[in-house]
Amino acid sequence: MEIGPGATVRHRGSLRRRQLTIEQPDVATFTHRYRLPWRLVFLSLWDPTFDRFDAEADDPGLWLTARLGGTDDWSRAGSG
Repeated sequence: MEIGPGATVRHRGSLRRRQLTIEQPDVATFTHRYRLPWRLVFLSLWDPTFDRFDAEADDPGLWLTARLGGTDDWSRAGSG
């Protein structure tokens, strides 16, 4: 898949489910849904220092979204 200008990349997550969406003009929307292992989800709930860096280490979709210039639940469009 080639990502062209005008593409929108979004990563959304709930407790265990994750979704990576790529929207481009004149191209069908690409959506990839996946789940994280329960162990990672459980540990993140009990870790008081859990932050974006920990989340990126656990969830490769966050790393990919950041490299493609997209938005996620940790950082929204227009927020520095």
